[in-house]
Amino acid sequence: MATRAAPRPRSRPELRVVRGGGKRRMSAVPIIAIAIATVFGVTGIRAAQGQDGLKAAALEQQYANEQENHILLRAQVAELSSPGRIADEADKLGLVPAANPVFLRLPEPSNTPPPIP
Repeated sequence: MATRAAPRPRSRPELRVVRGGGKRRMSAVPIIAIAIATVFGVTGIRAAQGQDGLKAAALEQQYANEQENHILLRAQVAELSSPGRIADEADKLGLVPAANPVFLRLPEPSNTPPPIP
């Protein structure tokens, strides 16, 4: 029978596990997530600005309409408050002008300065 040869001692270096000493690559996931969040954020801000611009345009149009309406109402008030129109309305109602108008003068209070003529 053959005998087995004795194992030869090998000259291998001793190996051990080293943690955290090597260069480590940063994951791309956080960078991509930040980029996507930034794109959506900027897009959202632009959309909000567009909506605010539409609201501003609508308010400017409403302001212009109200300004025009105000001018028309002032013209209507001026027309209705003219002395000639009031005299015509008084005639329609049967009113006549007073022949001798009477003006009342109230006595001046003593502690009030006299009016300036």
